[in-house]
Amino acid sequence: MNINKLVFKFDNLFFYLALYIYFPYFLLQGTKFNGYLPNSQLVMLICAILLICEYLKDNKMSIKSFFGFTTLCIFGLYLNFTQDDIAPLLLIILFTIAGRNIEIENIIRPIFKLEMPIWILTIISSKLGLIENGYRVTNSVKRYFLGFTSTSAPILLIFLYLMFIAYKKEKVKRYHLLIFFVLNCYLYNEVRIKATFFYLNLALVATLIIKYYLKSRKIGDYMKRAIPLIPYICAIISIGTALLYSSSSRFWVLMNKLLTGRLKLGHDAISSYGFSLFGQVINWNRNRWLGEYKYVDASYLKYSLMYGVVIVLIIIVCYSNLLKKLIMVDDKYLILSIVITLLYAIFDPQLLYILYNPFIIMLGSNAISKYYSRWKHSTTSGVLDSTN
Repeated sequence: MNINKLVFKFDNLFFYLALYIYFPYFLLQGTKFNGYLPNSQLVMLICAILLICEYLKDNKMSIKSFFGFTTLCIFGLYLNFTQDDIAPLLLIILFTIAGRNIEIENIIRPIFKLEMPIWILTIISSKLGLIENGYRVTNSVKRYFLGFTSTSAPILLIFLYLMFIAYKKEKVKRYHLLIFFVLNCYLYNEVRIKATFFYLNLALVATLIIKYYLKSRKIGDYMKRAIPLIPYICAIISIGTALLYSSSSRFWVLMNKLLTGRLKLGHDAISSYGFSLFGQVINWNRNRWLGEYKYVDASYLKYSLMYGVVIVLIIIVCYSNLLKKLIMVDDKYLILSIVITLLYAIFDPQLLYILYNPFIIMLGSNAISKYYSRWKHSTTSGVLDSTN
């Protein structure tokens, strides 16, 4: 048996226990099965304790490391308890720190294998009438929830696909792509969300290009310089379009309509709250029955308002550095997954939702450097030690 291929490793016991608790629980919490679940605060506390144990197990706690770890946890707690948002920032920080020495394939693979069956079970159960298949009507278009508490089924499918290609890589087959394409078409017919339909089809086409055209080619010098700039460009578009929006401009009114009101909502949020260096308390209202709808979907803008310009800039720099590392190891599939995630986050909020975007765990990863050493050795020896 090749020990490297084992997903569940005893050396990372606490990390995987937290992973196997957190991801199924919070995915089920977003479905009509949520009435059978225990208290979410208790689950987050258990996961936090497990992840802290994982960190302490692997580190000799010097004063310097203890100070850094404590500072990050306090900052995460501050963000958790001062913001009206579903993204548990403390858990993101803990997952990132505790999983920094684990290769991303050994994180993404179990998450995919946990989430995909739940996703399928939820949709089938809703169609069989075992759980409620709710819907909402937007501009005379009926959008079905398919057993979820909102229109999240196609959004989850995008990220499930990105996880799938991230760990399968060259083992992705044409019939896999066909299955995801059929699922994408089915969900578009049921939920009618154009953005998710477009981005998943974009990812499918890009996968075909990588598999059949770029497979044996190295990433060119121009792309090596351009790819790390993508996080900055996405942030500029996300924030800049909201800043430039004007109700007196036909162009911006049309763009706002195409983006289902996101530009106006973003512009109004900037006018109401403004930007700060380290964030502010914002109580979003996502329920139109409880007054004026106030919410920003665009990730870069939303988190700039909530967590501050400095924090968002740190996140952008980390994503840029991550892409540089992935270019070094020539991992085109993982680069594609990160780039699609960054593009999708321009007008949607999943950039820091670890349930959808587990790639954020890679921002603190030391495993990439280790993989680069193995990759460099394999290219010189002619043997690639694949963990896929």
